[in-house]
Amino acid sequence: MGRDILADETKSSKKATESAAYSKSIEKLAEIGFTREYSVEKKRRINEESLGIHWVNAVRKSLKDGYKSIEFSTNLKGAHGINYVQLIGIRRDGKKEILSTEGASGTVVHDLQIGALQKYNRSA
Repeated sequence: MGRDILADETKSSKKATESAAYSKSIEKLAEIGFTREYSVEKKRRINEESLGIHWVNAVRKSLKDGYKSIEFSTNLKGAHGINYVQLIGIRRDGKKEILSTEGASGTVVHDLQIGALQKYNRSA
């Protein structure tokens, strides 16, 4: 097996080959520390960095407002092609509350996230 190949499998059918190669690839990635949890955390950190000062200000405000953390909802789709993003506050007891919602058609999710952060940061 080459250094750049995660898995090299040969089975009796294309489906069996793909399944075996996928399983072997997941095992190999886990061996080097690249788990699903790592992937999710890395994606979250990259997103937070791209949101910059808007994210930092929202985290500070949320801590003052009694939340232990904040997160975004998954990409929500509404009628007529409108995308929605919600900023969610998580209380110390685990209860989640919607802090702000942004929606628009044809808008990139990242832009909606910035809009939701700005709306929350301006709120009383």
